[in-house]
Amino acid sequence: METIYTDHQIIFISSLVPAYAVIGVGFFCVFIGLIFFRKVYKKIRFFWLIFGLALMTLGVLDLKVGKIKKLTIDKEKEALIVSERKYFGKEVITSIPFDNFSHIEVMRDWTIRQGNLFSRNELTLNISLVRWGLKPIELGIYSEKAVLKQLINKLRTTVSFPVYLVQNPEDKSYANFSRQFLNADNVELSYNYPLAEFMMPPDTLQITEISYDLPRPINISIIKQGSDDMAVWNNTYNVFWIALVGIMTFGGLYLLQNWVLPKRGFGVAFALFYASGIITGVVWIGFVLSATFSKTQIEFRESNISYSTRLFGIKAFEQITAKAEVNDILPIINSVNPQDAQLTVVSVTGLTLMVQNIAEPIDAVNVAFKKAQESPMDYRILIDVESLTMGERLLLEKEMRRYMTGEK
Repeated sequence: METIYTDHQIIFISSLVPAYAVIGVGFFCVFIGLIFFRKVYKKIRFFWLIFGLALMTLGVLDLKVGKIKKLTIDKEKEALIVSERKYFGKEVITSIPFDNFSHIEVMRDWTIRQGNLFSRNELTLNISLVRWGLKPIELGIYSEKAVLKQLINKLRTTVSFPVYLVQNPEDKSYANFSRQFLNADNVELSYNYPLAEFMMPPDTLQITEISYDLPRPINISIIKQGSDDMAVWNNTYNVFWIALVGIMTFGGLYLLQNWVLPKRGFGVAFALFYASGIITGVVWIGFVLSATFSKTQIEFRESNISYSTRLFGIKAFEQITAKAEVNDILPIINSVNPQDAQLTVVSVTGLTLMVQNIAEPIDAVNVAFKKAQESPMDYRILIDVESLTMGERLLLEKEMRRYMTGEK
């Protein structure tokens, strides 16, 4: 993810470095193939030219028609604008006016990551724009203090709503960081979570409707089935990376077969590399099938939520969570970071962990996180929504909130 600051905007955009890097490597391969064309072993004489052209073509296609997401916090338009380009598709734009937001939260990251616990000397914070009703839109997770300081300083002069640094008074690393903002305008400290004063907007506040386009055809289907509802969508993963892995894998197998084997013969090293290439190729085919034919399905049942991924109609993964384990206090975190695409439904146990993360010292928090790492699905439902645009995700979020609050 790249962050760009202008006088009136903060722009988060999908990184284009991988595409440029692939174009550069492809150009180098073509250059080597031309310079040493007559000196290269004859069986692979055209390999470097074809391989390089394939990489250059892939990189250019990703720049021109690949999937790109851009988030703009615009002071003049007073809105968060999400611009997304689907593969070979038109740009789809979602605009969330500032009056939809109550505040910004900067708090200690509570992501359940296997093996990663908190350190007194290491500060990892997430930052979210929070809509009225405690509806967070997570911008990202930061460990570099200088980068986060720059972002907070820009945010407090760009948005019209306050920035809250939510922290534990015993967390010395966060206290040292937040001390820089003690006299800053539009920044406040908080030692409680969640910030309940933002549950309901003031009666005098007129909230502007969110404006969003939906792609055609729309990818998500909301299906009504009596007392049970269901949301279904196709999974479309990153075509650029899948294609790159395919080119590298089968290019490597070609070199092994037509250069290494004739030159070096069959040996232990060759067998290991060749077997690894075959395994990678099989896994790659699995990813292609998954990206082409898999679907994600959420069923809102009377007593539970079922989240599953299906390939050719067969369940590949399923998580069932009792309805009593989710609530409407802080049920859904929507990550819009261009590097991230997920909805997190927080359970009652997960909400308790988030409160502990703020209220208790690091040692006590680490004990709770070790327990969470043993059974992370008890704490949240992590929904992959990479293939959905922001507008489609808002439809899904609306349906999920309707279910959780009991609305008809």
